[in-house]
Amino acid sequence: MTFRPNATDIVILIMGLTGVGKSTFINELLRGPGGRSSPRSQILMEVRTSLRPCTMRIQPALLHSRYQGSQIFLVDTPGFDGSHENDRAIIEKIADWLKNSYKDPKSVLAGVIYMHDISEDRFNGAAQRIMDLDIFKFLCGASAFDKVIIGTTKHSRIKRNQAAARDEELREAYWKPMISKGTLVLPYRDDYQSAWAIIDHILERSFRPDATDIVIPGPEGQSSRRSQIFMKVGETLSSCTTSIQPALLHSRYQGSQIFLVDTPGFNDSHGNDRAIIEQIANWLKNSYEDPKSVLAGVIYIHDISEDRFNGAAQRSLDIFKSLCGAPAFDKVIIGTTKHSRIESDEAALRDEELREAFWKPMISKGTLVLPYRDDYQSAWAIIDHILERYVSDTVLEIQKELAIQKKKFPQTKVGRQFIRQQLIEIANRRAIAGGIRDTEAVERFKKEEQELLAQLQLDQVPASLLLRIRKILTMTITRFWL
Repeated sequence: MTFRPNATDIVILIMGLTGVGKSTFINELLRGPGGRSSPRSQILMEVRTSLRPCTMRIQPALLHSRYQGSQIFLVDTPGFDGSHENDRAIIEKIADWLKNSYKDPKSVLAGVIYMHDISEDRFNGAAQRIMDLDIFKFLCGASAFDKVIIGTTKHSRIKRNQAAARDEELREAYWKPMISKGTLVLPYRDDYQSAWAIIDHILERSFRPDATDIVIPGPEGQSSRRSQIFMKVGETLSSCTTSIQPALLHSRYQGSQIFLVDTPGFNDSHGNDRAIIEQIANWLKNSYEDPKSVLAGVIYIHDISEDRFNGAAQRSLDIFKSLCGAPAFDKVIIGTTKHSRIESDEAALRDEELREAFWKPMISKGTLVLPYRDDYQSAWAIIDHILERYVSDTVLEIQKELAIQKKKFPQTKVGRQFIRQQLIEIANRRAIAGGIRDTEAVERFKKEEQELLAQLQLDQVPASLLLRIRKILTMTITRFWL
């Protein structure tokens, strides 16, 4: 049955990255102040404990049937950066839902709540992309930012002073343009009172005499004791490691020196993943060409406390696999971190699901999964397994391609993968720019698209693939705003 709000209904859209707690926030309100399910709500939103995204479709829920003569509806939406659907498809889905639901021209959207996980150690690439896409400008209109509230979640996972410092940095470094136009930032502290305070601000602003209607549109750290210098560990939300940093771990290990090489994190807040991978790839190429240097193994770090294995995690894993190549998987160890942030039984369940659902192809070819528990013993156990397995030099796929086959980066497997990802990302941005009639941005993205397609053509990619990419781009833009 299609949801059709009346002109007097108050509809509030809940948005955010996957796993930030949108459905949990809605359920808190539906249960009411006593914590029991409210009789005015027929069903609670499903909240999944697994790593896969939970909310797959637009789900309206009746919060209040008699609020100053109106009904209040909360609308749960699929999370951005989910592993099952790209951001463009989600924005398109939300836009189509709004367009189909609001047949009455007098109907307006009361407000938008954008949820952000305050416990995240970095304001990563996924979070930045959502800001860059101008989603709020597109959905709400340039003059309706005062109808947007950013709700910060998962405060209980970090210390209060740490949350306060992050809140301050987020406001200044990332949300300042929205705040200057009237957006509020409020905490949701896993209780009814803080949840209702957010709703109350939306209602207060909606019934204000000068209120603007929202028009429905037509859419990372470790270090070593033996190293002379410690690696810098970021205390802020911006990424800390921005360059390749080798550190001497052991100067006399069976006649050899052991170096650990810290690399910039994928999906960071400073630059795109392609620039990071090119930096790593060039370092690996130079290392391979140095006869005194051998690569013993690779450690891939994964945060076990993350509630979802989101799109960024999947993209990072795909990049890593292309970088290494399947023959080198037996020289890879996946190290899971931040176990202290969640209960041990929950960590065990997540570990099991990750092994089965996401890492199984690598594990079948020899990759090990080991925990790092914030202590020297578990850290050294990971290194020890690398040393035990070392028989001959590890040669990664990217080293073969760059150093032996003399390919340029765009010709490598991981390079081609990046170009495809960039084309899809440009298609998303081009669609959004077209939706808000930003012709200058559309032309800029079109030029970037042509440059990337030229790189693929120079690398003699089959014409059928180029045709398929162009078709995807055309369908994206046509379906989105024509």
